[in-house]
Amino acid sequence: MSTQTYDIIILLAVVALVAIIMFWSVQYGAEMVGKIMGEAPMVLQSSFASYASLACSVDGSMEVTQTLSKGFPLYVFMNATHVQIYPAGTTYYGATERGGGVEFGTRPALPFINCGTDVIRKNVRFNENVHHAIILNKTAEKMVIGVK
Repeated sequence: MSTQTYDIIILLAVVALVAIIMFWSVQYGAEMVGKIMGEAPMVLQSSFASYASLACSVDGSMEVTQTLSKGFPLYVFMNATHVQIYPAGTTYYGATERGGGVEFGTRPALPFINCGTDVIRKNVRFNENVHHAIILNKTAEKMVIGVK
């Protein structure tokens, strides 16, 4: 084989290796960012405001459990008209070799539709070492948000 053939084989191998590395890093990075942002306080807050509004359509009891795969310290607050989930710190740090952090800002509390259910005012702290989920529990006459 000539030197030119070896050069072409090496060039193709390098291109294939670069393509594999780029594919892996984009897929891994997008998955990690997707998981973090899917559990961002703003997204959780919006979800629980929707759950509380939907509780009006349920006659009996209901419980919604939102499990967090990557826990970080949060405060979970609910009163008769608003839900707020906000970080206890200012930065969530990913437990990966890439390091770095994603900033989560505190957003204003979100209102929800309350159909005369007695909402127990509660402000609890989600401890990432102890808890694994945020719950919304509604009995026939009372609704409460908490951690599990």
